Amino acid sequence: MSGFLETGIENGHVQCTLVRQDGRNPAVQLVFAAPVPRDGLLGVEVTVSFFAEPVSDITFALLHVSESGLRSPERSMSSQT
Repeated sequence: MSGFLETGIENGHVQCTLVRQDGRNPAVQLVFAAPVPRDGLLGVEVTVSFFAEPVSDITFALLHVSESGLRSPERSMSSQT
């Protein structure tokens, strides 16, 4: 499962952490985020890999910091399957 989140920051450093998930979901293998432009927007592509297909929501925290030290507001985003 993956998705794009607009942050308005080009490049920089990204930290993404799983905060909560429904216990009915399978175990999470990987939570990965990287800065990417998409359709002229600046942001982050977030990918979450599960051992099997998820059945419910997850919540993760995302922090995107520019190389100059400015940062976007901390945001969390839920993904529904």
